[in-house]
Amino acid sequence: MQKILITGGTGLLAINWAFALRDKMHVTLITHSRSININKVSVLNLDLNSIKNIISAIENIKPDYVIHTAGLTSVEKCELDPKEAFFVNAQLAENVALACLKTNTQMVHISTDHLYDGGKSFFSEQDNVCPLNIYGESKAAAEKKILDLGSEVLIIRTNFYGWGPRYRQSFSDNIIKNLRSGMPLKLFEDVFYTPIYIGTLIRLVHELLVQKSNGIFNIVGNERLSKYDFGMSLAKFFNLDTKHITPSKIIDHEFLAKRPNDMSLNNAKIIKKLGFKIHSMDKDFEYLLQDEKKYNISKIQSSN
Repeated sequence: MQKILITGGTGLLAINWAFALRDKMHVTLITHSRSININKVSVLNLDLNSIKNIISAIENIKPDYVIHTAGLTSVEKCELDPKEAFFVNAQLAENVALACLKTNTQMVHISTDHLYDGGKSFFSEQDNVCPLNIYGESKAAAEKKILDLGSEVLIIRTNFYGWGPRYRQSFSDNIIKNLRSGMPLKLFEDVFYTPIYIGTLIRLVHELLVQKSNGIFNIVGNERLSKYDFGMSLAKFFNLDTKHITPSKIIDHEFLAKRPNDMSLNNAKIIKKLGFKIHSMDKDFEYLLQDEKKYNISKIQSSN
């Protein structure tokens, strides 16, 4: 049975990765400031600021893959503390990449779709990055640091949704939770992206790993839609009352950080690489619905 080591072990993506693979692989979650307990999943507390410790963990566990999901993802927090943003998002990513290089271990680095200025739609992997905020700058710096090492790393640019624990809920969680409670919800009609279900993202990453792929890949859905349109589609699929959703415009809100109006990514490269099309958003919604009871991730507890 293969082994997989996942950083950012108490985060939304790492938890879903563990649930998706715990019956197929030996999964170890790397945690730092929080603890977590998931059946059939190992947990290792590790400071990613120590390359020596990362190397030691890899040599002890001998994973087939290291998935680096750890990061500071709050756009506002990154803007308030650029030094911390670059340390967590760029320096720690470089540390993990260097440890993987020295141990000859395949690394997957999870990047973002916040790398562009939003001046067009469907950005490809070949487009020059032009981030508008510190979060995007720090994630772009992470990609450059990793690639400059010359290591064979799989870099994934994406924007995902899925079930999260109570302390770390996703965009889809917030929509469903609010609508089930009959709470009003305002969603941007002028911010566009190409979301993908987290389970589909994980499956496609491993399809690339089977093919021993490296480099940068956009793993996103086929549909470019606004946050408002996504919310409306999700609500209709889950038979929730859409009257509580009203459209809003990002221009009417004050944020510390600038945000691109269009973060949509082009997924033609991965479709060509894998030789099959990515299924529709409605199919992803079916998986989302099935996995709610299957995983029951909202019940996961984590403590400091």
